[in-house]
Amino acid sequence: TTRPVEVPTYAFQRRRYWPGGSVGASAGSLSGVGLAGAGHRLLGAQVALADGGAVFTGRLSVSTQPWLADHAVSGTVLLPGTAFVDFMAHAGRQVKCPQVRELTLQAPLVLAEDGPGAVVQVVVDVPDEHGQRTVAIYSRPDTEAGEWTRHGTGALTETTDSPDTAWVWPPAGAPASGEDLYAGLAEAGFDYGPVFRGLKQVWQDDEDVYAEVVLPDEPAGFALHPALLDAALHALAAASGTGSAALSTGSGEGGLPFAFTGVRVHRPGASTLRVRLRRQEPDGVGLEAVDAAGNPVVSIDSLVFRPVSHADLTAPGASDGDVLHLRWTPLPERTPEEALEAESAETPADARPGGGHVHAVPDIAAASAAVRDGAAGPDWVVLPCRAPEEGPVPERARALTVWVLGQVQAFLDAPEMAGRRLVVLTRGAVAADESDRGVDVSAAGVWGLVRSAQSEHPDRLVLLDVDAEVGDDEWPALLSAVSAAPLPQLVRRSGTLSTPRLEAVGDGGELTAPAQGPWRLTAGSGGTPAELALVPQPLTAGEPLGEGLVRVAVRAAGLNFRDVLISLGMYPGAASIGGEGAGVVTEAGPGVTGLAVGDRVMGLMPDSFADTTVADARMVVRVPEGWTFQEAASVPIVFLTARYALGDLAGLRPGE
Repeated sequence: TTRPVEVPTYAFQRRRYWPGGSVGASAGSLSGVGLAGAGHRLLGAQVALADGGAVFTGRLSVSTQPWLADHAVSGTVLLPGTAFVDFMAHAGRQVKCPQVRELTLQAPLVLAEDGPGAVVQVVVDVPDEHGQRTVAIYSRPDTEAGEWTRHGTGALTETTDSPDTAWVWPPAGAPASGEDLYAGLAEAGFDYGPVFRGLKQVWQDDEDVYAEVVLPDEPAGFALHPALLDAALHALAAASGTGSAALSTGSGEGGLPFAFTGVRVHRPGASTLRVRLRRQEPDGVGLEAVDAAGNPVVSIDSLVFRPVSHADLTAPGASDGDVLHLRWTPLPERTPEEALEAESAETPADARPGGGHVHAVPDIAAASAAVRDGAAGPDWVVLPCRAPEEGPVPERARALTVWVLGQVQAFLDAPEMAGRRLVVLTRGAVAADESDRGVDVSAAGVWGLVRSAQSEHPDRLVLLDVDAEVGDDEWPALLSAVSAAPLPQLVRRSGTLSTPRLEAVGDGGELTAPAQGPWRLTAGSGGTPAELALVPQPLTAGEPLGEGLVRVAVRAAGLNFRDVLISLGMYPGAASIGGEGAGVVTEAGPGVTGLAVGDRVMGLMPDSFADTTVADARMVVRVPEGWTFQEAASVPIVFLTARYALGDLAGLRPGE
């Protein structure tokens, strides 16, 4: 339902609007639609939909908005996460739901400095029974062939609580200069230009961080200028004492805003902020900001950062059209000297292995109770996951996932576990290579569950699947490697750790038809789709047709679950792929009536995954006028299944 569709600018008749290329235009350039006065510098057009929803759209380009180039990570220009907050806040003010109840960012929006810009759409749904509106933000390269990407989802509400601004300004103590931190941020890969260097002074006490931010650019045309809010968050890096710790992590990764909760813009158009940032356990921060006169400007109940790999930032269109597959890549082995140096830098001496650094527990309640009773708190908590040994697989899988859900929730909620990491340990839950033939279905569900939790708590949860028990003496080196891994999802096979990575399928993965003669698709004997092959089919060409048969040039074939089972070697007995299709009659055998050469037909066709096949004339019919071959090929087996179920099994008759 979220796949982008092209919708003419004059035909907004559907109840729900999804992104379409006809609406992504700059301010004032939409013809045939009603525009509300959007008044936004980046979202220049607003379309009010008939069902009460709305779409806000505009074009982003470094060439026309050069200040966007001042926000770059590792040389790649990114639209700051604060811009998405501004988009939602602006949309909320227009639809009378001014509070951003929540916003979760899913993918960065990369802007090429010398390539096409991006078309952005903010899609606001109709209000639900509580007056809340869901929102999704999309973009695509500003080309006709560009694919849509969803960058974030969230919700808008009508609530506008007043923030607590009763704090003294200026704060006590001597301020630190904000200018000094930008050199450290540049070394960490955060390349901020003049517009995004608005942090002037920083103070901190035991609980809070205070900052003064001044925007050098004109703030008009925004609910809250992205550079102003982004610079306010830079104070977290200055307060860390390293110049970059709050915004970057080890191994070449950087932290960017990920999830916003309770955002309220009280006064648009501010150019100066006095900010109070309050850290929240375990990894969040709250924000209140006022202008120079003390009037509330913006408040955020909670903001969470997440690591982003610089290697994953690519320009738009870099992988357009690529087919991706998951590949488990072994981690590079670190020398003993590198491992010792990393452990010394990352772990205090009193928390290294043997001093409570690693602790395997039967459940989180026991671990929390031990810490409350005075036991040394572990840095790593290992939770082995084992499904019940008896009962049907679905019941075992449900029991294990329900148990793991409760354990993860208890870990995240327990004050004793604050600042620690949980390793969810499974065995045989992942097929990481060809040797993993038998996956434990009961444990596989745990990975899907914890992956979802990792999206909200990326620094607290680790998934580790092993093929053998891990000895007590192996854990220190193993966790040292886990902490250096680019993703918190790993498998260990024969002592080697691997992490998942999406890679484009190259030309070597394409099937090539034989140079001469007809061909058909066959499945190999190994039971994997990788063994699918196109092979010659000499018997179909030139052989006289039998009584009642027709030869069909196949244009489309229907794919069914039976075909999948055959390709996986799971179908009983010998069988060939393809049972239905559509095409053009090229030859009719003796006794065939009602069909002629050139007729477009569909129906049951053996070996339909081929360029040519032979079918029983009684099993095919003419394709209805206006149907495509693809539509026709998908109908026969579905229709006949329904006909058999309703007529033969249920006994229904026409008119009943």
